[in-house]
Amino acid sequence: MAKCPHCNEENQDQSKFCANCGAQLIHHTKPTERPSPQSAPLIPAIEKPKAKLHGCMIGLIVAMGLLFGIGIVSAISSYCSENKAPKAKSAKELLSEADYFFKTESNYDMAIKTYNEIINKFPQTEEAKVAVENLALAQESKNKQILANADAKSNNLIKIWQAILGFERQKEYQKALDQFKYLNTTINEIKSAVSLGYQTDSQTTEIMSQADAKSQKVKKAYDAELAEISKKAEMLARLTFAKEYENQLLDNGINADVTVSGKNKDYIKMEWALVSKVTAHQIAKGDILLQMQNLGFKRFTITNGLEYSNETYYWDFNK
Repeated sequence: MAKCPHCNEENQDQSKFCANCGAQLIHHTKPTERPSPQSAPLIPAIEKPKAKLHGCMIGLIVAMGLLFGIGIVSAISSYCSENKAPKAKSAKELLSEADYFFKTESNYDMAIKTYNEIINKFPQTEEAKVAVENLALAQESKNKQILANADAKSNNLIKIWQAILGFERQKEYQKALDQFKYLNTTINEIKSAVSLGYQTDSQTTEIMSQADAKSQKVKKAYDAELAEISKKAEMLARLTFAKEYENQLLDNGINADVTVSGKNKDYIKMEWALVSKVTAHQIAKGDILLQMQNLGFKRFTITNGLEYSNETYYWDFNK
């Protein structure tokens, strides 16, 4: 039964209002009992299978890692075995190569090199005796080839020289220097022919005698050109700095003029009507003087520009 809190009249449990006074009835519900925290197991039963699974996973990962490591070691071992130093060639194999260079390819330099290798490595063999005989023949064939190509080398030398002179006239010194690489190679080839009895014509002889002096002259002109380019770049940097410095002063409310002078634009001056000892002190405290020195300025002057009360300060920079 539900008891009315106002008149103590007993009412049916399902009634919402008192049948006697009409007051709203208050129903008290019994709280649902919850299991005590102590009643729940500290380690659920399902955790044990997970632990076993975790251990299995660790074992599987370790096994896979070992297999992977073994695979890497095997691959490295295989690579090393495939790329180990080649087996030394026998005298017979070297002689076969040398004869191929000499008789098939007419590569006399490689033939001579290989014949000498046989003679030095296998001096007491039949192959070495053959190599000595063929070495003389290969050298003779090479000398004939040098003499046969001498005229062509001489003509090529003249063409290269003319190209160098043309680049020099156009002041394209880098291109001229590049041509000297080919010129020197051709000169050495002609000298080899001369040592075998070849006689050069007067023009070729003159070019060969003048090549070193011409190379030094072109190199000097090229260096001077680079120095001039660098000098102009430095002058432009000083002019740009002066303009930016003036703009910075104007932004700070200082109505000053900043100018540069001198042949190399390395003298900078700031003119401001309010220049004073205080101004000089503040400039000396900052890093502006170091910037000017690094840019190659020789002197920085500040002045008020007034004829009746000229106040001037300056700093000289020595690199």
